[in-house]
Amino acid sequence: MKRTSVDKTWDNYLSKVKLEHEADVLREYLRILGNFRSYLDNKPPTTERTREYLLRFIKRSLNTRARYTDIINGVLEVFGEDKVSRVKTPKQEPRYVTEQAFATFFEKLGSKKTNKKTIARDVLMFRLMDAAGLTLY
Repeated sequence: MKRTSVDKTWDNYLSKVKLEHEADVLREYLRILGNFRSYLDNKPPTTERTREYLLRFIKRSLNTRARYTDIINGVLEVFGEDKVSRVKTPKQEPRYVTEQAFATFFEKLGSKKTNKKTIARDVLMFRLMDAAGLTLY
């Protein structure tokens, strides 16, 4: 089977992606790009066909749609096509820990039955994190 310039361009782009991303992210990229390539049926991607493809995901979350758009825009760039507009995602407010939640946390921390020697250090460390405005995720 003769390789087309479309195949060569895809292979070059996928080689670049493999060099730029770690295993978990790479799996996601390859999955999304593989599905997109199958949709194109070995034809070069165009901005219009990409928009049609992305419409399939209109009911997905904004973050998912933005991720798909960003990944696929990389392909469009390599093929010399105009990128599709990025999906705007709302900025997320940081989560705050209430005073009551902290009080409960410190109460449980102080009543640990094991590692009694480290309780004072642990309480100090978490109070410092709270005072510095650090969040726990």
